[in-house]
Amino acid sequence: MSQIGMEWQLDVELPAHPKTHIEETYNCCYKLVENGNDLSYRLHPNGLCLIGLAPEHAALRIKGGGGESQPGQPPALSTAGPGADSASAGSVPQDGSQPAQLAGGDAANQQQQDGAALSEAAAQRREGNDARLVLTEKLVQAEFRKGRGPLLQVESVLGRLFCGGTEHVLRCGVRGLLVELNTQLPDARGRELLSALEDGYLAILDVKAAEAQQLLQGCLTLDQYMQQRQELAKEPAESAPL
Repeated sequence: MSQIGMEWQLDVELPAHPKTHIEETYNCCYKLVENGNDLSYRLHPNGLCLIGLAPEHAALRIKGGGGESQPGQPPALSTAGPGADSASAGSVPQDGSQPAQLAGGDAANQQQQDGAALSEAAAQRREGNDARLVLTEKLVQAEFRKGRGPLLQVESVLGRLFCGGTEHVLRCGVRGLLVELNTQLPDARGRELLSALEDGYLAILDVKAAEAQQLLQGCLTLDQYMQQRQELAKEPAESAPL
């Protein structure tokens, strides 16, 4: 009997959102840290652990939220004449104009320029354009033997992330041997750096099974992490006086 034209149906139901390679291969967990300095951990069965920023890290929220900030107004052109300096010093200009008026106009222009500069700097911070990363120099210069570097502790500092006028101290959060420090990250600045941190990693550690198990017990799954972050975000609004 010919089977040409017959339709085949699979009895297996495919998932609506298939797992990514990372989700399929790594055991991912997330740690809530004070001031939104949250970290993510990707544990491989071979003992390697990739440390990065959690999805709701305070710096990444700056990158992803708020839309476009209004840029600062351009500095106004000074209308003071050549006699403005002498006027501000108290002498009478050659054209006979009043020194106080010129000094007042010059001060107003300077104040407007200062205000514009502050507004522009604030806009840069709101958009994450001031972001920069400084890795711990001792780790950058560390000596590696047989592919392994120094033993890092839970409180060991990997680097410092400056963003939005805030300094975030990035700690290991787990004990293990340093395998790699992502030294390419400091070459990026601003939103480019934040995008790299969002998708990449800070460091790779070789973690023992007992340390990995302890880390998993103290961390959250992605769903738990997102839920707790949402609950924490609501607390200031609920506690605010009416």
